[in-house]
Amino acid sequence: MNRYERRQQARRERRQAAFREQMAQDIQPDFSDVPNGTLCQSIQMLIGELRDRGFPMYDFDHKERSLQQIQILGGKIYFLAAPEEGEADEETTQADEGI
Repeated sequence: MNRYERRQQARRERRQAAFREQMAQDIQPDFSDVPNGTLCQSIQMLIGELRDRGFPMYDFDHKERSLQQIQILGGKIYFLAAPEEGEADEETTQADEGI
């Protein structure tokens, strides 16, 4: 491959990369006009759907806790991460026994 062909190939690759980047930007949905309450309700529905399918979402810091709920309280967004049902029973039993 000579210099001219290498330059043509480089130009083609740059054009393709720019085209792909533009397409990716065009595909991105715009949620800037959606109210926060609606976004939280949508997230809550997705959390429930994933849990129903057997894929609970876990907390990074506390791996035994799964995401249960998202709510807006006083203008702030909060999430509730609780231990799994089986683990919650064990923790409650240990706390009751004083372990």
